[in-house]
Amino acid sequence: MEKKRKPASKLHRARSPQRTALWILAALYLTGCGDNERYETLTGANERIGALTTENDELKHRIQELKEEKISSETDIANRYRVKLADAADKLASLRLELGAIQREKLALEETAHAGPRIERAKANRFAMERLVYLVIIGISLALAMLASARWKRTNDRLQHLVMNEVDSIRRLGVQR
Repeated sequence: MEKKRKPASKLHRARSPQRTALWILAALYLTGCGDNERYETLTGANERIGALTTENDELKHRIQELKEEKISSETDIANRYRVKLADAADKLASLRLELGAIQREKLALEETAHAGPRIERAKANRFAMERLVYLVIIGISLALAMLASARWKRTNDRLQHLVMNEVDSIRRLGVQR
């Protein structure tokens, strides 16, 4: 039976600037940081403290730079993620619109395919209505032509009657003279 391992602490898991600084300090301490004989006196120890303080300040400065770089990187990654997310949302919206248009077109095509017999009946009905309209127009035209002809005939007959009366009146006047 295997023993379960304890999860590593956060310090061991994370690769942070603090952890890196601790490793550097430990390595410097173990290697002796240079000449040990020089630092055996109080002045030497003070020089060593000064050197270590300077080195510590440099490391703190480096840690601050790394933190700022990390924040900048995180912000950059977050911005890229937002841009990609917005692009994906735009693409999704356009694809949904396109899908809706395709579905409407599909329904229209299906309706057209199933509407064949209805279209034929509609064409036949339209043709019958056209013939009926033509017949009505021809009938009205014939009726108007007959009415006009009858009026013309009546006017012509009246005119002939008046002309004949005038001719008769002129003959009578001519005979009487």
